[in-house]
Amino acid sequence: MPVIDTHLHLFDPAAHVFNAEAPYRPQPHECATWPALRDLLQAHGVQAGVLVAPTAGYNHDLRPLTDTLALAAPRLRGVARLRGYENDAVLDALEHAGIVGVRLDLRHDGSGEVRRMQDSQAVSRWARRGWFVQVQAQAQTWNDVADELSAWPVELVIDHCGWPDTSVGCRQPGFRAVCALAERPRTWAKLSGAFRFSQSAWPHDDVVPFVRQLVDRFGAQRCIWGSDWPFVRVPQRLDYGAVLGLLARWVPDAEERHAILDDSPKRLLRLKQP
Repeated sequence: MPVIDTHLHLFDPAAHVFNAEAPYRPQPHECATWPALRDLLQAHGVQAGVLVAPTAGYNHDLRPLTDTLALAAPRLRGVARLRGYENDAVLDALEHAGIVGVRLDLRHDGSGEVRRMQDSQAVSRWARRGWFVQVQAQAQTWNDVADELSAWPVELVIDHCGWPDTSVGCRQPGFRAVCALAERPRTWAKLSGAFRFSQSAWPHDDVVPFVRQLVDRFGAQRCIWGSDWPFVRVPQRLDYGAVLGLLARWVPDAEERHAILDDSPKRLLRLKQP
């Protein structure tokens, strides 16, 4: 089955020193180079991917992202962390480098980032380029920002299943706000990050009802998958194949998995169909 991985990171301090502003410095077992990622994608039959600028390690330093995209094009696209005041010349250069979206990390920057980006006119500049906005926020934050985000004139991607509290259940207000965004046609759910928000050991069975509800509400045609490789803030590196294999546990239907791994990301990323 074809695979497009919409959530990858790189941490290579030998090539790009970690930024002093970053809230976390990845440990050696969490670091990885472009050749390592290239070999990994080849080994697992991943046709294309999205390299996401991380808050850890580099924060708003985009040189590691754009330098890697120069080596990886056209196989990888990029999602940037922006401050909101970048002018058109900077955005032009990022678009030329392969950037197709912007990531807001509300877990680190706070929910006020939504209003700040809107007031700075950054959202309208991104929208003119057709960029999507990928939002990382814990479930309780979605309850505060969903209405405002729903009015943005962009494709909206909900990162890491909306980061629910798996001990509370699917009816928690924040996750209900995430699911309600399914009524907005330009919203996508990213099925990723189970190891981040699960409160149970592998294979993270407490995540299953949340993923299934997202697939039910958004439909497989508006769900995408990401590995989150190379898995920061874990005691040891996870096995990529096992993480990919979780999707079959979450979504038993082969046609739905094909949509999530191939058809849906191709439409979001505007990749040419074969």
